[in-house]
Amino acid sequence: MENRAHALIAGLFTLLLAAAAAVALWWLGQTKEDASFYLLETRRNVTGLNIEAAVRYRGIRAGKVEDIFVDAKDPRVILVRVSVDNRFHLTKGTIAQLGFQGITGLAYVQLEDDGSHPEPLVSSDGNPPRLAIKPTALDALSDKAEDIVVQVAQVTERLARLLNEKGNLSRTL
Repeated sequence: MENRAHALIAGLFTLLLAAAAAVALWWLGQTKEDASFYLLETRRNVTGLNIEAAVRYRGIRAGKVEDIFVDAKDPRVILVRVSVDNRFHLTKGTIAQLGFQGITGLAYVQLEDDGSHPEPLVSSDGNPPRLAIKPTALDALSDKAEDIVVQVAQVTERLARLLNEKGNLSRTL
């Protein structure tokens, strides 16, 4: 009789523990309902940006990256779907850029608003509002790197011609 009582108590404990675990998983698995979704679009690489990456509004954690995919209408465009807490109101003056954390190469989305266009972003046709990802200074430098190398080569060639021509160096001295 005593063995049955212990088995009954152990069974009840197991059932209660399983129910508590199920409730905890359900509660922790719920998504926040107080977030807005936006689509960020770019024609550049998004290397280092992952799903669940941070979205920061002027340095404050404001949301996360939900999905990264190619636009069905234009395969050259990469779309990044982000959720942003409703405490942060994005406007037409909001600028999105990719930031990088230290030397790891992990990227996050940085949102800045200069206040130039205070009208709020609104969705169109049931789709989330879109923001363009602006290139960073490093992106602009890498775009111009080829031009800079060509110009340096031209200057070097002209300098070599100037110094190698007969008489130019001796006349200068």
